[in-house]
Amino acid sequence: MQIYQKEFYLNQRKRGFHIITNEILSNLPEISAINTGMLNVFINILQLHLQ
Repeated sequence: MQIYQKEFYLNQRKRGFHIITNEILSNLPEISAINTGMLNVFINILQLHLQ
């Protein structure tokens, strides 16, 4: 069993729902070598509002 772990940042977006599949795939080129498996994605949301 192969395990990959990687941290990367997504481009900033405005509020709402967004499809991020292509951005995740472009940051994980090693995924193309995997035929069957499971992908877990942890999205850490950091919002900083200064007044």
